[in-house]
Amino acid sequence: MRGRCRYAGHAKERYSQYSRPKCQVSGSDPLWDSLWGFLRMLLAVAVFTQGEARAASAVENSSTQPTLDLGAKLYARYRIVDEPRRHLFDIDRARFSLDFEIDDFIAAQLDVDVAQAPGLKDAFVDIWLAQGARLRAGQFKKPFGRLKLLSPRKLPLARRGVVNDRIVEELAFGGRDLGMMLHGKVVGVKYALGVFNGNGTALEQNPGKDAALTLRYDFTEALQLGLSGAFKYHNTPGVVRAKKAVFAGGVDMRFKTAALRWTAEALWSQEGITSPQREQFGIVGLMEGVLELNPDYAIHPLVKIEYLDNNIYAGDNHAWAVTAGVNLHARDRVRVMFQGEKIWATSRSAVEPEWIAIAMVALDFSLTIYGEK
Repeated sequence: MRGRCRYAGHAKERYSQYSRPKCQVSGSDPLWDSLWGFLRMLLAVAVFTQGEARAASAVENSSTQPTLDLGAKLYARYRIVDEPRRHLFDIDRARFSLDFEIDDFIAAQLDVDVAQAPGLKDAFVDIWLAQGARLRAGQFKKPFGRLKLLSPRKLPLARRGVVNDRIVEELAFGGRDLGMMLHGKVVGVKYALGVFNGNGTALEQNPGKDAALTLRYDFTEALQLGLSGAFKYHNTPGVVRAKKAVFAGGVDMRFKTAALRWTAEALWSQEGITSPQREQFGIVGLMEGVLELNPDYAIHPLVKIEYLDNNIYAGDNHAWAVTAGVNLHARDRVRVMFQGEKIWATSRSAVEPEWIAIAMVALDFSLTIYGEK
């Protein structure tokens, strides 16, 4: 009865949204009253049926008890960079997270990283609205860029690369921001549409807002295709820009088998800072092999190739990068990663040519400290 009472409350709220307008002229209309009563009856039945289905699903899945998960990520690395030559140990991530969930109806997540500034990464509440629709509010990643949206645990790369650095991070079409997002799955299409401050995790200084959208569809268990788009409106007082409204778009693909995983992504963006207009285009291809030694240990060799044109209207503004390496997986919690990246760039490119070698030990840990899953 707990689930039934909860959804009955929601039904009452939604019912009130469709109540007859108070601005009706005096005098009743029998036809209007009959039609309006019939529509209200249909709405009540639909909401009650949806609530019964949700309650039955909750009982069937035995997930009415709240759950609280504690997570930790500790990534320690050693880097060699040639421009200028540096050898250094550092902590890439020291992140702690709390994930709270009640009956798939409401969830919340809090991630704090003590190795990076700003330390607050994700802080949001996620609420069920209807079948295939959830609302998320707080600070989280914009739905733009496949590689950027991969969590560190699922990302096989020590660095996402020059295309992500330029289009997603520097131009801020992706990455973490403060806002609200509607997401879910309808007729097989996974979607996410959000509106954001547009100033990243910093305090808002821009009256304009950003928007981002991602659509993905699984054609088979192996093949997934995606589309994404983003819009930024710069209206910061006192800042002069050649173009206030700028756009970005992308297509991506993921294909995986038991032994191989292919990921490809192409991104386009507008800059809007200078005149004439500058537009960027980048493409990334990643191939990852999977060699299982036994149920607890595996070797994942990988190769990533990417190209970035930082101004498609001008020549001699290109950069290429190749990454190769191998990741050793132990019991799905520990990865030892050895990767090297070589970057070439033309004379007018904003990307600096260099090579980078990285050795990293990554620990990912999670534990349910309250409730059962």
